[in-house]
Amino acid sequence: MVSNDTANYGGLVKTAADEKAKRIVLMMLGDIESATAEDIRSRTRLVIGMLKAEDPALVIDEDRLVREVESAWNVWVSGPIAIED
Repeated sequence: MVSNDTANYGGLVKTAADEKAKRIVLMMLGDIESATAEDIRSRTRLVIGMLKAEDPALVIDEDRLVREVESAWNVWVSGPIAIED
């Protein structure tokens, strides 16, 4: 069972279930080189359904979870850059 304990992160209240769902969705996206918004949404729905099967009383905001996953997924890190004098 996933805990619905809450924590405050910068004014946003997130539950342990929110964090677990986000981690699972990101893991599911790991094999996709360039995930689309639909890839993220479909996997988010799958994960929420899976977690709700485990605990029907669980409440996870799908839209917020999608935004958080999109934000985490869209982080771009450049390769190494050499600076010469």
